Amino acid sequence: MKRVLLLNMPFHALETPSIGLSLLKAGLEHTGILCDIHYLNLPFIERVCRQQDDATVPARHLAEAVNLFFAYQELWSRFGLLGDWLFSADLFGESAGGAGCRVEEVLARQMQSWLRPPESVEADVQAWSRRALQIRAQVSPFLEESLARFDWGLYDIIGFSCTYQQTVASLALARRIKARYPEKTIVFGGADCEQEMGEALGRLFPFVDVVCSGKADWVLPELVRRLRAGDDLGDIPNLAFHRDGTSCSTMGQPPLSGSLDDLPYPDYSDYFSQLEQNTLSGLVKSRLPFETARGCWWGQRSHCTFCGLNGSSLAYSSKSAQRALAEVAFLSERYPVRSFEAVDNILDMGYFRTLLPALKASHHGLRLFYETKVNLTKEQVRLLVEAGVRGIQPGIESLSTSILRLMRKGSTSLQNIQFLKWAREVGLCVSWYFLVGVPGEDPAEYPRMAEIVRALVHLEPPQGCTLIKLERFSPYYDEREALGVCSVRPLEIYRCIYPFPEEDLAQLASSFDYDYADGRDPRAYVWPLVEAVAAWQGNRTASLTYARTGGTLLIRDTRGPEVRWVRLTGPQRAVYEVCDAAHTLPVIEAHAREACGARGEASLAADEPVGAIEPQGLKGGDYSRAELERLLAELVDLRLMLHDDGRYLSLATCAEGSRF
Repeated sequence: MKRVLLLNMPFHALETPSIGLSLLKAGLEHTGILCDIHYLNLPFIERVCRQQDDATVPARHLAEAVNLFFAYQELWSRFGLLGDWLFSADLFGESAGGAGCRVEEVLARQMQSWLRPPESVEADVQAWSRRALQIRAQVSPFLEESLARFDWGLYDIIGFSCTYQQTVASLALARRIKARYPEKTIVFGGADCEQEMGEALGRLFPFVDVVCSGKADWVLPELVRRLRAGDDLGDIPNLAFHRDGTSCSTMGQPPLSGSLDDLPYPDYSDYFSQLEQNTLSGLVKSRLPFETARGCWWGQRSHCTFCGLNGSSLAYSSKSAQRALAEVAFLSERYPVRSFEAVDNILDMGYFRTLLPALKASHHGLRLFYETKVNLTKEQVRLLVEAGVRGIQPGIESLSTSILRLMRKGSTSLQNIQFLKWAREVGLCVSWYFLVGVPGEDPAEYPRMAEIVRALVHLEPPQGCTLIKLERFSPYYDEREALGVCSVRPLEIYRCIYPFPEEDLAQLASSFDYDYADGRDPRAYVWPLVEAVAAWQGNRTASLTYARTGGTLLIRDTRGPEVRWVRLTGPQRAVYEVCDAAHTLPVIEAHAREACGARGEASLAADEPVGAIEPQGLKGGDYSRAELERLLAELVDLRLMLHDDGRYLSLATCAEGSRF
């Protein structure tokens, strides 16, 4: 019986198996169709790190090469499409890239979106150029070696994943396979095959027989059956294929779907067996992807303007807690990995009542990563950690409420900071970026955010600042005129990869260059924030913590050049404690009045520091609104609180125990 071969090409991450291919394999085999996955990204990375087929390379040097490759992998992910460019010369030969296309210049311009000093950009481009030319020279030998790697008599259908800079590598190998084995059926799928992009791939590359758009879990078994039987494909939704030499398409039809609970567990056995045979295996700390939901429940309500995830469908569905828990238990028992990474775009809020308490009770010992929104309570943030979540991507994006509204984020500046504060208290690692250059934003927000940032150096800094990118399927793409975007065209680097006219590139492209309808250039006004963020990233020792001692709240502040102490008592303490979450003035006043009636002045404990600052607001028995506002103003001036959009938020985190 013939088998299906699924290929995972460069530049899929070395550290993780492909959850998409692993689900497809499990689904095929559930219906009796034999399937293998081969991770060709592993031998490619091994070859690049060795630079030559030399088994005598010392392990120490190989480790250094792997670390270098990881550094370049991060560089390539931010360049965008560099991985595709590396394979383009093999696919297109001398016709790759337009006349006069100098990829170094293109990428230098692209790097400007990282908002870094020009000399830093120039150094990175020069370093990249030297390494990239070495890697590009190894592409064709690698592809020939890959062609000789398999017993092609075993397979009749060859599937390729085209996600995250895999497309041109997949095309290059698919062309070789079809030229040598024309009877083989080539099938493409993945994020770069969505809708019109898939139609363009099928039309421009006739050696690709079928392109699948969207999730193929319920499509691929039926597609394989029909291909083997020679049956028509015309009623299978979201395909591009060839019939009698003509390009056909069923794109845009309602997709086949079912309950996520009915999906099989992903089969990662191919990844781990092939990684074990790879000389890099001891240098790789694998992470295991798992899935508990698809789509975005927030996007169904209010699609974030910059987000192009989920392709043409935002419809949200999630697995039952029982099924999700069983899957995590199965994967953790079967595979030798303790770091699990949810591929969900957003955490199901219902899981705070179901899945997360069950994970907490299971004592599974895993380190989980999830994506979520910031609109969580402190108890929910704590539950995440208790359930084993150690890393989170909460979609912060900005610390300006007005800019967040332009993004349709449904969050505020203080909500974002509140989340960062609570995450620091419970030991939750937060991954986030500043997105800048939002169409319609007020430039005055950037010096204001820079001042806010200087008060937050005790919290988790962002990974950097980057200009808003324009992705297909995002509102900026679909609603460009209404949202202040114009002159949308494929990223310039596409012209260095594909020898096609502009109209074809516009169909193939997933990422786009653009102009602002009002003619602005954000790089003229974002630098105060960029510089403040750089200082934040470099400050790893600052702290702002509080402890309760007797009736006193004692705050220790090391964000400045000297240690500063602040002592809050009675209603002052009540005000600061209630603002652990952001509150309006009436709510704060109610707590202050209650505290004034219940507490007296606290005396200075013997071991408290001498010279602590004692704010004057709410002292001496005058509990008027004016006295409360005076106290809040003092706390804001001391940078112990922030005030935004009518709410106040305390910034200090709770020190371990009751004392310093």
